[in-house]
Amino acid sequence: MQWMVAGLAAMALAAAMSVPASADEAAQAAIQSACGTNLDLPPGTCPCLAAKAGSDLDDTQQAWLAASLSEQTDEALAIKDEMDPVQAMQAGMFMVRAPGQCAGGG
Repeated sequence: MQWMVAGLAAMALAAAMSVPASADEAAQAAIQSACGTNLDLPPGTCPCLAAKAGSDLDDTQQAWLAASLSEQTDEALAIKDEMDPVQAMQAGMFMVRAPGQCAGGG
C-alpha cells in the first residue's frame, strides 16, 4: 500500500510539472464569477483564483472547476469522469491550496 501511495504521489508530482498553461478565458471567467457568488473569500481572491486556474490547470480541470463552483453538479460529474486519477487529484489539490495562496496575496 505504501508503494502505491508513493507511486501515485510521484506520478502527481511529475504530471504537475508538465501541466500546460491554458488560455480558456471562458472557463476562467466562469470560475471567477462562480467564486464571487458561491465562495466566501476575501476581495481580490477570485480574480487570482481564476488566473491561477488558467496557469495551473488544463482545460478539462478548468471546466470541472467552473462547473463545480457554479453548482452544476451533473456537468461537474460528467467532466470528472473524463479525468484520469492524476488530473482529478491535481484539481482537488488546487482547490485546497489556491484559495489560501490567493487570499494571502499570491
